[in-house]
Amino acid sequence: MFKTEKKKLNKFLSLFCPTYLTDHVTDVTLDFLTTNKKSVLLLDVDSTIAGWNDSLPVKEIQDWILNLSKNGILVYLVSNTHRAGRLQNIASELGIRYVRGLIKPFTYMHDQVLCQTGKNRDDCIMIGDQLLTDILSSNRFGIDSIWVKPLPAGEFIGTKCSRVIESFLVKIFKNNQVY
Repeated sequence: MFKTEKKKLNKFLSLFCPTYLTDHVTDVTLDFLTTNKKSVLLLDVDSTIAGWNDSLPVKEIQDWILNLSKNGILVYLVSNTHRAGRLQNIASELGIRYVRGLIKPFTYMHDQVLCQTGKNRDDCIMIGDQLLTDILSSNRFGIDSIWVKPLPAGEFIGTKCSRVIESFLVKIFKNNQVY
């Protein structure tokens, strides 16, 4: 896991910069979360824990979520999917909660999680695979974020378009030695 140096960016660009980055969600350990006093994990679904058309995450990710939940981490799926039934099924199978909204980077889904948990922003961290939705919404809401590489699977056309913009942002981040 790598901590970025957002302070090297102007205010606008820092909105798209994650607090941390890593290759895979399972790199985010219980020890990391507890050491950083994070008790609420907001978790994107598509391309973060499951492929866009997958009905469930792979067993490794399911076990990771179960371990976090058993150890007191409140795990919430936060998704802007149009397929509400799929989201509900994934959450049910994993034994966790979810919030759904139509548009990220708006932050009302994050607000819902805080209302449901009674926790503060400092208690929360978001993991997602997209800078323009997951990371931007987290930064706008004022919580830490972890950017992971997208899972190798098909993606929604809108996501494919976002990846083009992300590639430009990544170049800027690298040129500014943010990571």
